[in-house]
Amino acid sequence: MFSRWNLSRNPFDPNPISLGTLDWFVGRKREVELCRNFMADRSVILVEGDLGVGTTSFGNVVRYHGPFRTTRMEIAVYRGWNSQTLLENVMVAILHDLLEDPETRKNQTVKAIRPLVQHVERSVHSAGISLVGFGGQVTRNVAVTQPGIIPTETLRQNLLALAEAFKTRSGGASFVLQLNNLDPSLTFTKAELITFLNDIRDNLQLPGFSWMLVGKRGLARFVTENVPRLRSIIAHDVILQPLSLSEVGNVVAKRITACTLSDRKGKNPIEQGLFQEIYEASGGSLRETFNICGKLCLTVAGDPLYQKITRKDAGALLAELLGVRFSGIESRPLQQEILKELSGNPGLSQQQLVERISKKQTSVSRAVRMLIDSGLVRQKKDGRLVRYWPSPEVHLAAEYL
Repeated sequence: MFSRWNLSRNPFDPNPISLGTLDWFVGRKREVELCRNFMADRSVILVEGDLGVGTTSFGNVVRYHGPFRTTRMEIAVYRGWNSQTLLENVMVAILHDLLEDPETRKNQTVKAIRPLVQHVERSVHSAGISLVGFGGQVTRNVAVTQPGIIPTETLRQNLLALAEAFKTRSGGASFVLQLNNLDPSLTFTKAELITFLNDIRDNLQLPGFSWMLVGKRGLARFVTENVPRLRSIIAHDVILQPLSLSEVGNVVAKRITACTLSDRKGKNPIEQGLFQEIYEASGGSLRETFNICGKLCLTVAGDPLYQKITRKDAGALLAELLGVRFSGIESRPLQQEILKELSGNPGLSQQQLVERISKKQTSVSRAVRMLIDSGLVRQKKDGRLVRYWPSPEVHLAAEYL
């Protein structure tokens, strides 16, 4: 599919960096080194950043290198979880990875705990529930309303036994665990996240374990203001900023090289200026930038005329794709007018839109809400005002809508 560019696969895979793609990571060297030092010494650290800037990838890079063990995937937490649900998921995650290794599979502690984990799995599977939330891929029905299967203290003791069985020579952390989805208003309500963080606080101090708490920008402030008991044990905060354009260029170059088919150099399917515009329109979101670039490549995969996707190509292609989203929306002319207005003047408030379009407040409000629900418009609070921006795809396709 990507062979015309001498590539074996999509270089714009938007999924987080994993154990097999660590070489694709660029930048943040000082932050990674500092976090590894904290993680090796039984610590709790907090990592936050805007959606798509690479918080999960950052955590994975920190975890996969160090004098400690970690689970293959990060653990995505969900609303309704408590400390018991968390410990059950942690136990299953650790045991699954240890059992994949022929050497650790022989460990007496692993053998002793294995029946307990199998009991947990059988209990949740019989109820038709997925237990472990790996990598944010599991739906929200993750054992959230079920009574605890194993008493919390039993879980704690078995985890302590594992930490002792695999303790490091330095006496630091035996295991490093990453918890994702700690996002007030996205995964949790404010009250739910406060309850969850207070509930798990003491378990984050289990000897032999280090933890990375990962969420969107504002998590550190949220914890400081609402969960002071947790704040008191957090050793370090990391606030990730978007990568510079130069760093993102290095990311793309590494991906092109890794995906090259043969000795001939792989080609970047996306024109450089177009890539830069997409990245800037996304607000520095790598995930969204790669998602759009991959979508453009897949759209032209069957057409040999496209050797390099240009800005003009992207606008027309995305307009065609966006038309599908428009098809089920009422008041399409009004919504198209709003999108064009926002594309030329991003950051307008609703009142400013009403004045520019000369339509009734109720009509504009309803149309904007539909656009937000369709993912075509983004909103952001600015003091008492709410301001609106077109999605990057709309920004690129505006003249064709």
